[in-house]
Amino acid sequence: MERTRNRSSSNPAKSCTVYGKRYAGTVSQPQKYTDISATTGYPCGGLTDVMTDVVTPNYRSRMAKGEIINNPLTKQLIAVTDPIPTQFSRELITVTSGKWFGDSWSGLWPVSSADLGQFLVPSLDSEFTSTIESLKSQAVTSAHAKANSVEISMLMVAGEGRKTVASLASIFGRAIRIFKAVKTADIRYLKRQISLIELRDRYMEARYALRPMVYDVKGLIAALGASAESTGEKTRVTARSQVQNQYDKEDTIDVYPSGQLMKLSVKRKSTVLTEIRAGVLTDVVASYVEIWGLANFAETAWELIPLSFIADWFFNIGKTIAAWTPNYGIRELASWSVTKHVVLLENSLVSAQNYGVSPSVTRSTLSWSGSKTQTEQWTIREPMPQLGILPKLTIRLDALKLLDLAIILGNLSKNWRR
Repeated sequence: MERTRNRSSSNPAKSCTVYGKRYAGTVSQPQKYTDISATTGYPCGGLTDVMTDVVTPNYRSRMAKGEIINNPLTKQLIAVTDPIPTQFSRELITVTSGKWFGDSWSGLWPVSSADLGQFLVPSLDSEFTSTIESLKSQAVTSAHAKANSVEISMLMVAGEGRKTVASLASIFGRAIRIFKAVKTADIRYLKRQISLIELRDRYMEARYALRPMVYDVKGLIAALGASAESTGEKTRVTARSQVQNQYDKEDTIDVYPSGQLMKLSVKRKSTVLTEIRAGVLTDVVASYVEIWGLANFAETAWELIPLSFIADWFFNIGKTIAAWTPNYGIRELASWSVTKHVVLLENSLVSAQNYGVSPSVTRSTLSWSGSKTQTEQWTIREPMPQLGILPKLTIRLDALKLLDLAIILGNLSKNWRR
């Protein structure tokens, strides 16, 4: 049964009075005026809390018996801050034959929330919505890719075995030559070992020869431990993943308040911090086939393609393959995604000017400021989200990867020129 719960509160409204002068000059008193005033009420913000979820009867006892309850949920918390009175100064005065006619105002006065325009709503921006859908797909794909009990891929180790042996032979051979050069004081050879080209090659060797071997050793140790502890009993395991993103956008709009003969320039800002978490609950019966990665044919085939790791820096191809690869002894029970948004919307008055006044007005000035904000917190839980078929653009570059890419492209360029 679906239910919606609402809770809202608002701060008491306040009032504000501004004072001015209304000029009606005469021959004897060119700047004759009478005192005038205006009073208005203005809101002071409020809070709205709405949650929609699904109620499952006796859910506690049912979960205790092992039943899986995976329901949708939407929760929103919205806090509004309305404009407060700010310094307001305005003159609309016509001087005819030295006599003044018109109004002059000065004091504190609030700009209305409506006159600051609509907020820049992220959900109306196709760029934002498409980014969120892509991020959710990435999180769901990553969680499904992790839903396995593989500790080491022996197929990968076997496929890379020839390169691994060649790398080790090269490293040890070079070490022996350097040792001999030190022993015989071969300075010329030793100088060549610290050249820019040699340092570049050694860096790439450490990144793509030694480091993978370290991970293989760690995986081997973990696989041996998992094999020793495997009892063949069914256990429940949750695979999780998480992605984050920040959205920023701003623009400036012109607002013409009805009947007020003014133009307001309003800057609108929209910032959204997004976190998307995904999970997959599985029944796992640990087996040697799964622990040692002996059935990961598709994943191994992709990894053995030259430079496939660079493609994975830009698209989640490897994770998509892993997510769709059946895992021996793994049965999916439930999956979900949880999207959390923290939204800050702000409209602020950056300039104000009189607009559309009569050309006969000789003293036309306007000075004003003001802003309004809206803070939102959204939580959206979606059960059984769809697993994407096609890889998504997911650029994962840092300083080291950029350096690696430059070196690799440089080497490829040299080989092509040859």
